[in-house]
Amino acid sequence: MDSVYGRSRELAEGILRLIADLHGPEDIVPASLQRATGVEIAFNRDDPRIYGFGQRLDERWLCNLVSLRDHDRNGDGDGDAAPNRLLFSFDDQSGREDDWSQVAGLDYDAYAHALTGAGYVGEALCGPREAFYGMRFRRGAIVLDLTLRGENEDRPLHLCVSRILIDTSQARHGHG
Repeated sequence: MDSVYGRSRELAEGILRLIADLHGPEDIVPASLQRATGVEIAFNRDDPRIYGFGQRLDERWLCNLVSLRDHDRNGDGDGDAAPNRLLFSFDDQSGREDDWSQVAGLDYDAYAHALTGAGYVGEALCGPREAFYGMRFRRGAIVLDLTLRGENEDRPLHLCVSRILIDTSQARHGHG
């Protein structure tokens, strides 16, 4: 699929495959990410523990996947902590963020169906004054935070996933 819509769907399906098989930080290594998404993984030249990709879908849209890690216990960031989180996102380079239909190859309902089918349980994330922020899905020690957006002006209640924070940090510490 060469269209932005088709490519976004392929990438989302790849991340969902990765998430379905996720048990801990050992499952978010570069080889697993490349196998799931089909995209070559690049490494930060200053810190090879930071890896991922930035895939341009067209002049407006990027799909990004980056590893995140906790700093060492001293807080100076020089520790040897391996990545225990990933951030997967669709990013609008126009700054408008008013129409997510191009990258809604899978909408929120499709993500939710796949995640619950993989054993995750969802709950709403609310911010100040109980304003809806997104959804959190958990399975054991694995936590997924989904940021949601209305598709566009014509379909504001049709929700699209703009990013997923995948957190395996509790599994890392033997809680999963």
